Amino acid sequence: MSLYIYQVAYRFADPGYAAAMSLFVLFVTIILSTWFMKRMRLAE
Repeated sequence: MSLYIYQVAYRFADPGYAAAMSLFVLFVTIILSTWFMKRMRLAE
């Protein structure tokens, strides 16, 4: 995914779309890591 974002930003010269995709990936990562951390706390 990060390679595609890089290609969109530099090869296709569309930094706005690449920034939007980067934010989407960031939010998904935050949501998944928060869910995982809560689940690990419950397992203790």
